[in-house]
Amino acid sequence: MEQTPLEPPIASLPPTHTPEVSGENPRVLDPSSPSFIGREGLLALATGTGYLLFWPLVRAIPSGALAIVAATTLISLFLVLLFTVRLARSMRSPRAVGLNLALSLLVVLPSVLIPLLVRVYPAWSGWGALFPYWQKYSGLFRAVNGLHALALIWMATSLGVAVSQLAREFKLVLPMGVALAMVDIYAVFGGGLVSTAVSGKNEVAQTAMRALTVQLPTIQPKSGAAPFPLLIGFADFLFIAVFFACFSRFHIPARRTFQVLFVTLFLYMGIVFLQDIALPALVPIGVVVLGMNWRRFRYERSEAFALLYAGLLLSGVLAYFIVRFPARTNQTFKTPTTMRRHSP
Repeated sequence: MEQTPLEPPIASLPPTHTPEVSGENPRVLDPSSPSFIGREGLLALATGTGYLLFWPLVRAIPSGALAIVAATTLISLFLVLLFTVRLARSMRSPRAVGLNLALSLLVVLPSVLIPLLVRVYPAWSGWGALFPYWQKYSGLFRAVNGLHALALIWMATSLGVAVSQLAREFKLVLPMGVALAMVDIYAVFGGGLVSTAVSGKNEVAQTAMRALTVQLPTIQPKSGAAPFPLLIGFADFLFIAVFFACFSRFHIPARRTFQVLFVTLFLYMGIVFLQDIALPALVPIGVVVLGMNWRRFRYERSEAFALLYAGLLLSGVLAYFIVRFPARTNQTFKTPTTMRRHSP
């Protein structure tokens, strides 16, 4: 069997690495490439380590000037996005995906479920016996700033790569992207989990959102108030992993898409920070991924009409739910997918 060429990392991927082939799926990468797995895995580990080391550097900055906040946000956003993409590209086989998913769930899931269960069943007698173990477990994450964020990204990426296996053809990425953007719009502007947490009336939803968000490093100035931390939701990392895992599986060049996505999300988070508004992050993610790869989506006439009808139907359902169950905001707590919290 002919060996498919290995895909180089994003930073060095030339734009002409794979020829543009309209109407065809590029060859799927061979999952049995140990050198490729090791290289991307090590690059992901190096990027994650850089993110952990960046936390104490940011905390040591004495100034909370807007330019400093923008620069540190730019670097930290680049690190978490690159970590997500590297990690997604390192999972080249079903065994690797299953192992990463199982381990990440084992490590991270207690930090998500236990706060929720405590909120839902506060009177349960077993919490007293579990408390000493919970202190030790949570203390491991508190000991290193950013460690829980990386673990959460690990779980989101593993789940995202597993979901990407459902796409048997690259053209399925388009309806996936549109559907996810619409779901995120409902979550923020309709009656979904995010808007429920935003209302400030559902403590369970608020706890869930706190447990499923990644905080970027925050400057702690010596005088004056610290800037509000910027947070990125679990779903954002999950579906970034879905898209870039599909790029890797179908041998699609991803460097330019990554660059445009990084710049777009940085500007998007700037709007969230400056205007203090809730915005769905999966919308720009979907727009960038689909827009940068538009020429690769080729459908037969019947498929195109089916997608059109499905899109119109989904749009109608989305509009109904947003009107029927509008978001209720509370000015003391905002929690969009990519967000700025009012309370430190």
